Order: sequence, then C-alpha cells, then structure tokens
Amino acid sequence: MKRGTFSSVKQKIKENAPGKYYIIDQCIGCSHCYVLSPGNFHMNPDEGHDFVFKQPETREDEELCLKAMQCCPADAIRDDGLSH
Repeated sequence: MKRGTFSSVKQKIKENAPGKYYIIDQCIGCSHCYVLSPGNFHMNPDEGHDFVFKQPETREDEELCLKAMQCCPADAIRDDGLSH
C-alpha cells in the first residue's frame, strides 16, 4: 500500500532521515510509532512531533515501520515507495 503523494512530500518534517519512510507535519506527536519501532522513530519534544531518525535496515525493521504506518492515528507516516 503506497500512501505517499506529491503534496505530502512538501510537508515532510525536516528531521526525517533520508529514505523510504517519512513523517509529515500532520503528526500529532502521539509516539505510537516509537512504541512500535523504537529503532526507527523518535520524538522531537520541542516541536511536538515524531520523525524517522533511521530508515529500516532489516526485514524486521521494515515490518515494524509498515505496522507503525498502518497504526498511525493521524495518517502521518508515509512511504514514498523508493528503496534506500
């Protein structure tokens, strides 16, 4: 399932690590993504949003990022479909 669009690319949060997954500025800072995949997501407490600090490197990381994307209550985690 590909949810990234051209318009969402313009809204990427600046702290995102370059790569396939990213969070856009509609993030509500709930940190569900961090709970599901702490090796890939972090919170910026000063800005009140989460971000992808490390792209997945293993199949398990990839599955956790996908699960985080599917569970995001704000639909703020995106996948541009590109490989690393």
